[in-house]
This record gives sequence, C-alpha cells and structure tokens, in this order.
Amino acid sequence: LQEADFVVVSYAKSGRTWLRVMLSRYFQLRYGIPERFVFGFDNLHAMDRRVPKIFFTHDNYLRDYTGEGETRTSFRDKRMVLLVRSPQDVVISSYFQWKFRTQAGKKELNQLPPHGADISMFEFAMSKTIGLPHIVSFLNEWSRALPGIREILVVRYEDLRVEPEKEFGRITEFIDGPAGGSCVAEAVDFASLARSRSREAQIPLSASRGKLKPGERDNPDRPDTADVKANQLFKHLKKKDVRKYLPSTRTDENASWDMGKTPEEIAKIKADGGFLDLMQWRGHRSNPVGMSDDFYVLEYRNSDAGKNPFGANKGKNHQPKYMFDEKKFGKKSVRIEDIRSMPTTLIREQNAVPFDPTVDWKEGDLILKYVVSKEDSKGSAADNNMSKGEWKDGMWTVVWARKLGLTNPDDKELKIGEAYNFSFATHDDNITTRGHHVSFPMTVGFGAKADIEATRLK
Repeated sequence: LQEADFVVVSYAKSGRTWLRVMLSRYFQLRYGIPERFVFGFDNLHAMDRRVPKIFFTHDNYLRDYTGEGETRTSFRDKRMVLLVRSPQDVVISSYFQWKFRTQAGKKELNQLPPHGADISMFEFAMSKTIGLPHIVSFLNEWSRALPGIREILVVRYEDLRVEPEKEFGRITEFIDGPAGGSCVAEAVDFASLARSRSREAQIPLSASRGKLKPGERDNPDRPDTADVKANQLFKHLKKKDVRKYLPSTRTDENASWDMGKTPEEIAKIKADGGFLDLMQWRGHRSNPVGMSDDFYVLEYRNSDAGKNPFGANKGKNHQPKYMFDEKKFGKKSVRIEDIRSMPTTLIREQNAVPFDPTVDWKEGDLILKYVVSKEDSKGSAADNNMSKGEWKDGMWTVVWARKLGLTNPDDKELKIGEAYNFSFATHDDNITTRGHHVSFPMTVGFGAKADIEATRLK
C-alpha cells in the first residue's frame, strides 16, 4: 500500500478481476507488454517504468493488520479508485463463490461457513458477518471516509457494464491521463466476459501470484456422465447430465439427484400440477420471430410438448441444413466482425436457403448453429408467441403477452382472480449457466392482491 502509485478498492465479487484484465490490456497496448501478463502490483512496472504500480485490495486483511477500523488512515495520501456494486448482486455472487469455488482453507481464513455447510442462500444473504448487512456496512464506511482521501474516483460496476468504454475511459484518464484513449476500446473488447472465459481456458495468464485461473463452467462437484447414464431415472429420461429438478421428484430428505422417484410417481405429480412453469425470452434465438421458449421443471428441465422457436441447424453428413439467402440477407454467411454489428439470426422463412456445399467457402465464414422459425413452432412449446424486445440506450425492453386459461398439461393455467408465485432471472453477456441475476420469489396477481398486480388493458 505504501509503495503503490494507485489503489483499487472493492468488496469481493464487485468486478475487480474484470477491471484488472482491462487495465492490464490497456498498458500492454500502451507500452508493448506481452499479452499473457496481468497486473500483480508491480510486475508490469518492472517491465516498463511508465506503468504505475497498482495495488488491488478488498480492504479485509489489510484493515485487520493495521487495526485502523473504518478510519482508513493508511489510504488518505493515496490516489484511489473505489469500485462499488449493488449489494444484492454482490451477496448472490458471493454465495455461489462460497458454495462452489472457494477452497476449504480460504473459507476458514475468511471466517466463512465451513466446507459442506448446509446453508440456504437466504441465510447467507442475511448473515451479519458475510451477508447484506456486512456489505452495506463496508460501503457506508467508505462513503464516510471519502472526504479524507487525497484523490478518489468512484466507479459503479453497473455503469461500467452499461457503458464500458466511457467508464473505463474515466478510469484510465484518472490513472494515466488522456494520452492513451485510443487503447480503451480494444482493452474493453479484450476483457469482455464472453472472450475472457474462452481465453482463460487457452492462455496461461501470468501475474505475481497467479490470480487469474480457468474457472469451472458449472458446478465442479457435478456427477460423472457415466454415473448419470447408469441411474434408473436418467436411463428412462435418456439424459446424461443433471439439470434443474424439484425436490418432490426425489425420494430422500436431501433430494439427491440420483434418488429419483419412479416415472409413474413423477407423472402423478405432473398431473396434479406440481411442476414449475419456465418461460425464457432470448434476444437472439427467439426475439427475431416475436416468441419465447416454453419449458417446465419437474424431474428435469423439460421442454413443453411440440417445438420451440429455435432448433439445431444440422443437416446430413455433419453439414449445416441452412445458410443465409444472399438475395435477402446480402451474403451467404457472416464473419466474426459481423457479430453485434448487425442482425445475424438465421430465420428459416425469412433469410435462409438450403446449405450448398459447392459454394466457394473461405476460412472464417460462419454459418449459424441455430435456425429460428415461427412457422415451424408448434404445440404447447409455441404458446409464447407474443413477446417482443427492443434494444435501446444499452437496455432491453421486453413486452410479453401470454394467454390466460391454457389447459396444456405442461403449462400453469393463469386465471383472473388468482395470484401466482413468480421469480425473474436475467442472463447477460451470452451466459447460459453462471453469471445471471435472479430475483427473490414474489407474487403476481391477476385481479388479486399480490406484490405485482396486473392491470387489465381495455
């Protein structure tokens, strides 16, 4: 801390690793430092003295060492970036970090619940020592300390996500002045979550203490594929992995994945309405045709009967089934630089033709993995056919309509005068597994008292 030119302070799970990678890439571009080196305090400074020494801290071990409490005396003469994030998002991210990724020794060091402890997300979130009260206290202490700091820049994680170039530009100008502005956009692109996760599995990123390592794509304790395929329930389902399921479909108190009830017992639960209706709007795979997926969760995450709006673009001989219609789309395929710069959805009835292997394909030509179609959707899976999203000013606004009174065996029948339990989740940056934001349960009423009360349109 005493030797640092700049200090970056944040509560854990507030985006520090992302910012570290962006800053690393920025100075790599600025001063010709090899890509594999990530900030580890003074390692980049040792390669080029023009790079400042940046100390990244969560201000936990340090305050224990100094005994300063909330006075923050040691920081007063420093130039600082304070990175803050919504406490609700921090605590949920912290819960999954503790549950699935933190090593047992570090849990003990940080006075976290022990390895294997049976603690719910709610219990974790409400804990005074590790949950929301602790996070809010941390932020309030730093808020009170701000006037005593020599020079400080406060950055909201949410702003950094919505306008990354603008916010990261503020940070680099604060640390390095305006001269390096041309490096900002490329550093932001380099550190995007989608690209970083792909890169982590391929490139050994080096820092003084090896901070950045490949993470598990899903739960690291997931069952082996062979064990799943050998299980009686999963043999019946013809599945090889474990997805979402309801505890009522398992026979033991812990609702273990491998203790499934018989298909006959599960069918009765479904007939009695004991399942969760799961609907999913997707910006790329369903929105272009004004639809959303329709699933239900019971013993597994099941698709509703019929066909959803998208499917695999698989033809014969391991070739695509469709390619773009050059007359309607302007070209037969897309390139990587087209992604995010233009609409790239392959829509069977609008811009697709059968794949032609005789075309003079070039390296780098891309054919979409999925083909989307409203016309081909059918059955209960096609119920959500009135949902449309608009992207404007860095935000999606989705208008979603669904019929009342559906009587399909895999749908919840929504009725006037009733209230229902709802929960909402948003997935960002092409993430389909970890990294999404989930609301606490709430009620939605249709002509009934609830947390959210629907208004009938005339």
